[in-house]
Amino acid sequence: MTIAASNQVFTDASGAIQIVYAGQEIAPTYTPWVPPIPTLATAQHAQITRLTTAYNAAIAAPVSVTLASGVSASFATDAQSLTNLNEAISANMANATWGPNFWYTANGGTASPVTYADLHTIAQAIQAAEVPDIQNLHTKIGEVMAATTVSTVQAISWQ
Repeated sequence: MTIAASNQVFTDASGAIQIVYAGQEIAPTYTPWVPPIPTLATAQHAQITRLTTAYNAAIAAPVSVTLASGVSASFATDAQSLTNLNEAISANMANATWGPNFWYTANGGTASPVTYADLHTIAQAIQAAEVPDIQNLHTKIGEVMAATTVSTVQAISWQ
């Protein structure tokens, strides 16, 4: 067999894979990449991050409301959206008037006309929504920190 001067990978006459690098034949060995096994501390950190992310998503889950105009939409419940809603209700209560051209865009949907009653309906829906208890998150984090194996840590989920 002639060794090529350049880098090559080829199959020889017997069907074996041959590798040539810089003119030197290299015996082919295949070692699959195996991800490193996480340490307990690494697994705990990752799981606490997952749990916290799931909790934050659950407390900001949108609520669905049908407005007086008949449009059904989902409204965000994150802190900024609640602040905006409260400010809109307060401003109109203080003025004892309602602007004729007040429109609200729900979660990136189409803008819809909103009445003062709609704002209260949205607020009631948000208030009635089941919000996960922060204590549940703390309990789960405690379980993660008390776990003694990576597999036990990874088995603890938000649900």
